[in-house]
Amino acid sequence: WRALLLYAIVVAIIRLVVRGSIVQAHPWLMNAADLVGAGLFLVVMLAFRYGPSEGFSLLRPKFHKTLADFSFSLYSIHMPILIFARAAVSSLMGEDWATQLATPGNYAVGFSVMGIAIVSGYLFSRVTEAKTGAARRKLRALLDKWWAPTPPIPAQQPVPAQQARQRIEA
Repeated sequence: WRALLLYAIVVAIIRLVVRGSIVQAHPWLMNAADLVGAGLFLVVMLAFRYGPSEGFSLLRPKFHKTLADFSFSLYSIHMPILIFARAAVSSLMGEDWATQLATPGNYAVGFSVMGIAIVSGYLFSRVTEAKTGAARRKLRALLDKWWAPTPPIPAQQPVPAQQARQRIEA
């Protein structure tokens, strides 16, 4: 947790200090701040990976698998939701509302749309990705039935004629 706390503090300081007239006077400071932020982010990622298992329980593989199980559905469905939300916001709040400086209302709409996209992606995955294994098995069975090469039926071989039996008389 210390790595995450250190990262949050340093990024907050960087965001407060490296701005406006300071950046204009010392442009290299922006690159240095980015480098420090990236380095500390790397420290946080290494702490997640190699840290003790009792911390960061949200970053354990079981949680990742849960998220990965609907990642493609989320990828597929998020853009139409964002486009619809942008059109709805423009219609209700005006064209310039989405491009103005962020207010709590902007954040509320943004997080609401993000939540709607995640929940919709999950629900969409229940009717698509969750059925992938069963659909794959059925398709494989169907393809095997239709296009699997049928084993060749051996041709009837002519049976050689048997020689006439001789009758032995006693």
